Amino acid sequence: MLPAERVVNELKAFDARGTHALTLYLATDPSREAGANLDAQLADLLRPVEERLVGLASPRQALDADVAAVRKYLSGLEALPRGLAIFSCRARGFFRALPSAVRFRPGVSWGEHFDLRSLVTTVAEHGRVLVVLLDKERARFFRVMLEEIEEFEELWDYVPRKRRQAEYGSDARLQREHEMHVLAHVRHTVDALARLDAREPVRRVLVGGPAEVMGTFMKLLPKHLRPRVHPAIHVPLCSTPARVLDVVRDVNRTLERDSEERLVAEMLSESAGHAALGVRAVVDAVNEKRARTLVLAERAHLPGGECGRCSVIFADPVPSICPACGEPLEWLPDILPVLAEAVLRQDGQVLELHDVAGRTLLLHGGVATRLRYARPARLSA
Repeated sequence: MLPAERVVNELKAFDARGTHALTLYLATDPSREAGANLDAQLADLLRPVEERLVGLASPRQALDADVAAVRKYLSGLEALPRGLAIFSCRARGFFRALPSAVRFRPGVSWGEHFDLRSLVTTVAEHGRVLVVLLDKERARFFRVMLEEIEEFEELWDYVPRKRRQAEYGSDARLQREHEMHVLAHVRHTVDALARLDAREPVRRVLVGGPAEVMGTFMKLLPKHLRPRVHPAIHVPLCSTPARVLDVVRDVNRTLERDSEERLVAEMLSESAGHAALGVRAVVDAVNEKRARTLVLAERAHLPGGECGRCSVIFADPVPSICPACGEPLEWLPDILPVLAEAVLRQDGQVLELHDVAGRTLLLHGGVATRLRYARPARLSA
């Protein structure tokens, strides 16, 4: 399991109820102004939180402890990454930091929940991608995630040299032998890909190679893999990992935006019971544990509230008392992080949409979800 996936799983399992937890997303790229002065960036992010805690001794002490842990971590970094996500709850002895080659939009959260929205949407967009480059006798396998690439496997198969037609004469045996060895190599590569996906499932496979090899490769793919395989990489087999990453970055961005637009179109056209659109419908689905894939428009913010006792989430306007348990409710300027955490705890997915897909979703409240099951119809009296 890659570090980012491990951190996300730990954060999903963490419960900060009864105390507070600090979430920080920092732009640490030293080539940018914000990254060149982390102290100023950190102070700017924390100022609104500190102002809310004026006169509250116990919460302020807890925040100071978390900030001290953050500063200690930052002082120990030998080299700054492009982005950094930090999650601290010293009251529970919990601290996790995730350096990333992908920039995070600076942000802070201080509450009973870690704000996982930026992390999980970044992991979703730059999630694990498998890259396969092959020719007639060799195949290279790369793992890409969060703008980092790792070459982890290489296959070689013996293939007799293909001769010119004049060299074969009337005997086509050598030609067939060459073709059979190429077929065996491609099948070997496909089998290796299937085993890798069974062991470490990936959301997307990018493949590149000569046209005559790619045609055979796509035909031999198992049916369950075909929707995730894209023959879209055009680099020589001998390319360096850095060159492969450059191409993957562009291809992946294009495929991701196309996928987002298809997702929104499908959700808008799905019949009732398969998707929920709009704030109230989505909040109801999350409260009823029916949300399977939560979809958020980039930069969307939705005010609301949450019950600290029974975890019921409310869209604005928020009642003063929870109708389920009678607990006073806390108003929140943005309930999207709370919705995201709830869906993740229910083993769902969270996706953030950009560009055309994000703007389209904003026309429908900025939030939607695919459902695990339809709400049972109520029987009339």
